Amino acid sequence: MLLTSSSDHTLRIHDALSPTLTTVRTFTGHTAAVTGVAVVDRGRNILSASKDGTIRLWDVGGAKEIGLRRWRTGAVAVAALCLDAGESWRGEGSSGILPGPGEVGTENKLVFTGLQDGRVEGFDLRSKRSAFSFSSKQSGGVDSIAFAPDSSMLAAGTRNGILRWWDLRSCGQGEGPPLCELKRNGAGIESLAWIPAEWTSSEDRLFGGESVLAKGVPHLVIGTADGLPWRAGLSTDAKAVVVEEYVGYECGDGVRVVRWCTGGGGSEQQGLGLGRGVWCAGDDGLVRFYEC
Repeated sequence: MLLTSSSDHTLRIHDALSPTLTTVRTFTGHTAAVTGVAVVDRGRNILSASKDGTIRLWDVGGAKEIGLRRWRTGAVAVAALCLDAGESWRGEGSSGILPGPGEVGTENKLVFTGLQDGRVEGFDLRSKRSAFSFSSKQSGGVDSIAFAPDSSMLAAGTRNGILRWWDLRSCGQGEGPPLCELKRNGAGIESLAWIPAEWTSSEDRLFGGESVLAKGVPHLVIGTADGLPWRAGLSTDAKAVVVEEYVGYECGDGVRVVRWCTGGGGSEQQGLGLGRGVWCAGDDGLVRFYEC
């Protein structure tokens, strides 16, 4: 199955095995473009975020919104969304709150949202309580957000090129300052993807003859509007540092989507020879793979 969001205010589920991607469910109710979606509990519930300033929880079987499970951001557009699967940092939890009709698998799960006024907000799915919040007057709108469940790291990128990185284990209820932040230039950060710590722990990149990368910390792939995607790591003194650049795009061809993939036997058996690495898609209409 394939879950999509659209500027026509809808989200849809398609049969990915059908030749024409047959639509099997359509969800309506948003009053502006849907900017992000996430799957909850094997697809029985799904989440959506929209420029109408709401995050909504849906019952897939009934193709309808679940009552009393809508978050409002004060008419501020939501530009990015990601979900914590509930296996790591869980805030205060929600074990004592009963689910609503059609609600499945929301206990101890968090949803993180990036807002166009520069705020990053985290909400407990079951209780609707705020679990994490950060705002900055100097920040542009947040256009990308990503969570690393293996280390409880959260990252957000803004349209004016600011990358912020949190360790949620050190953040309490309410506002949490970032662990670090970095601005290379003013190009907007369009997409973020984590490389799990298990794939980076053996790397000891050298800068000036000294190893500065912290061990056991995930790396972050950043897709930018200027066509210069790159990978960031965390230094031993908690600063974001450039690990590598991904070349091939013309300057100005924005990189809109980045993803990390561990590869595996499937692609290699088909003769493609693709192992673990980074996938990027940009304005030039090409999808590129960078082996790591």
